[in-house]
Amino acid sequence: TNKVIASPVAKEAETTAVVQQPAEKIRWLRPSEMVGAYEHNEVAADKYFKGEVFAVKGRVKEISKDMLGSPYVTLTDDALSASSSFRVVQAAFSRNDEDILASLRPGQMLTVACKVQGLMMNVQLSGCRVPDKSEVGENVWKK
Repeated sequence: TNKVIASPVAKEAETTAVVQQPAEKIRWLRPSEMVGAYEHNEVAADKYFKGEVFAVKGRVKEISKDMLGSPYVTLTDDALSASSSFRVVQAAFSRNDEDILASLRPGQMLTVACKVQGLMMNVQLSGCRVPDKSEVGENVWKK
């Protein structure tokens, strides 16, 4: 009869398996909160937001393309619309996402997850995508 001998390598692999931690949820904020932070103190806002990924929940104001033909969406909310600010959050997407953007309408609620680039007329976000609801955590300002 043939005997099956467990490999010590396989045994070690079983005992040292890495338990994958759940991904950290993306913190979110409203367009008025992000624009307000930049208008209040651009240097402090850059220190907090720039280069980081945040989710922004707002109302679609415009769906367009920049001068190079890359698609973007601008987001606003009631507080921002009621303010004297002309700024909005501008979320840039990949050309591969044009089908998603083509299905949007002004006034529609949308959550985007993006890397913050800073203030240049509007608050600029890049590498945007529409996240799954399970990926979005608490509001940035929640204590």
